[in-house]
This record gives sequence, C-alpha cells and structure tokens, in this order.
Amino acid sequence: MNNKELQTRRDALLTFLKQDPSNTSIIRELIGVNYHLGNSDDALSLIEKLESTGSASEDIIFQKSNILLAQGKPDKVVALLENYKFSEQAHNFVTINLAHANFQLGNFETVDEALTAINFYPEPSVYSLHARSLHHLGELDKAVIVLEKGLAKFNDETSLQGLMSLISFDNGSYSQASLDYAEQALTKDPNQIESLLAAGMLNQQHLKELVKAEEYFDKAVEMHPHVGRGWLYKGLALMMKKDLVTAESFLEKACSLMPEHIGSWHSLGWNFLLQNRVADARACYETAMDIDRNFGETHGGLSIVEALEGKYEEAERTARVALRLDPNSFSAQYTLMILAESDKNQEKVQSIVSNVFNTEQGKEALDFINTLQK
Repeated sequence: MNNKELQTRRDALLTFLKQDPSNTSIIRELIGVNYHLGNSDDALSLIEKLESTGSASEDIIFQKSNILLAQGKPDKVVALLENYKFSEQAHNFVTINLAHANFQLGNFETVDEALTAINFYPEPSVYSLHARSLHHLGELDKAVIVLEKGLAKFNDETSLQGLMSLISFDNGSYSQASLDYAEQALTKDPNQIESLLAAGMLNQQHLKELVKAEEYFDKAVEMHPHVGRGWLYKGLALMMKKDLVTAESFLEKACSLMPEHIGSWHSLGWNFLLQNRVADARACYETAMDIDRNFGETHGGLSIVEALEGKYEEAERTARVALRLDPNSFSAQYTLMILAESDKNQEKVQSIVSNVFNTEQGKEALDFINTLQK
C-alpha cells in the first residue's frame, strides 16, 4: 500500500475500533499500519494497550523493539528483549535487534560476539552492522571478511560497497578496487556517505586529485551534516590548501560531532600549532589525553607543544613515552628533530630524518608540515 492507501485503511480501522474497542485483530493491524506510516507513538500506545491485557504476542513485542530502535531508545530495547521469553524460531531475529541496540549503546564487543555466534545474515544491514562494530573495535581485517561475504550474497548493495571502500581505505588499502567500490555505489546512490568519504580520501591521498577530493567532501558535509568524518576530511583538505582559519571551523565541528574521536583532536591540535597558537594546541592534546592516555600520537603532539613552550626536558621525556607506546610516532620524532635543531645538532637531525621521515608516509607528513609553514 502507498501512504494514501495506508491512511485510508487507518481511518477505517479507527472507526471499527470505536465500535469494538477490545478487538485485538483490529488493534494488531492498526499497529502495523501506524508503524508503516511512521506514527510510532500511536503504534506504541496500541501495543501498551495489548500488554496491559496480556494480549501482546511475541511478534507484537518484537515490533515494539523495532519502534524503540527507530526512536533511538536502545536501553529500552535491551530491557524489553532480554526480559521476554521468545520462541526458538524467533531467537536469531531477536539477537539481531539486540545487536542493533547494543551498537547504539556502544557495546561493540557484544555485537561482534552475538552476530558471530548466530552466523545469520538475512539482509545487508546485518553485514553492515557487524562490519561497523568490528571497525569500531579496530578489527579491520575481520570487517573486510564480513563485507566480502555480504557482497558475495548481495553483490549490488550500495551500503556494503560504500562501507567496503571506506574500511579498506582505513585498513591501509589505496587500491583501485577500493575506489571502484566507492564509484559503483555512487553511480546508484550519489549521496552514499561512506562512498563519498572513501572516494574523497582515495582521490586526495592516492591519486593526488585534490580538487576532486574536495568536491566529495563538500557533498558529504552538505548531504550528511551530522557525520563528523565529512567535516574532518574537509578540514584536512583546507589545511592542505593552507587555509588554516577556515579549516579550524571544520575541525572544531568534527570534534563537536565526534568528541571521543582522538584523530579529530589531533588534527585540530596540528592546525593550532601551524597557526602558532600553542596554548590552544595544548588544550586539544590534553582533551585527547583525557580520552585515552595510551595513544602514542597524543603524547607525541603534547611533546611538540612542550618543545615550542621551551620546556625541552619535559618535551624529550614526553616524546620518549610516545615512542614506547608507538615506535613509529611521527609527532614524537618531529619533537626530537625540533630539539636537535635547538641544540644545533645537525648530525642528529639528519639521523632522525633518515630513519623516520625517509618512509613514504614520513616524507608525505614532513612535506605537508613544511609546506604549510612556508
């Protein structure tokens, strides 16, 4: 039924219900009609009416969980589904809804364990849910495997193609295949968010097509203003254009949308460093430290701040902590180079450049910073 037909049916059912208020068949159908029309509060009121009389069957309880999920009430979904005794036939579907609720609650390990245990993926969204959870857990190789299975079953699904392109990029794959997934998805859905982000980053970092990359980021921000990564990537693109002031507003927006995302705070911190706003940079790295004290690049960024503040002994100690946590910490090595330059120890500077910044990633990072400082 289309919306007009559903509304007509709803009006008819309401008329019948006035004549027979306790008719559970009418109530059950009306719940479904309201659900499809998006009248979630009306549907919930009817479900609660059935619950109060003990007439709510398991399919009605399950439908209630769907409504609560759509309303963004995952805690209520967990309480509802865990406290109701469902039949064995409903087990897998209940597990999936619990997984959706736990994802909203940030319980990504619980999602992974539940979906791995049932190994039941009736629709593309379940593959996406599992892959996203693994992505949050840093299990990118496993996420790719889940998506490969999903694409083998739903090979034309844009959400899976987009997610595969973005997670492959995050996993360090700058291959043409990653870009192909993004472009395939965008052909069918020009606003698919993961594809926009992945295509933008792949064009920027792999193909060096900076103008094209920025077009993707602009569209991501325009069509999905609630997605922090769009603002982050646009901010980084503006930094590459040396537009640090405009970049600052985009990076601040990314931090507000993703307050627990350490990389956004690092990026804003670098932006402030390049504007010589050392106190503001310190605030960014201290915020990142509050999120996770065991992240090497956070200590590395803070060591740069300390070096620029003239606190050389503290800067070296902090840089050493960063290198213990992450032997490849770019920020920590950059700090050691600053300190060596302050001592006019050109031999030490050359050693650091040779050992650390001679890798492709190190060269790109150092060139990026040097370019912005010119």
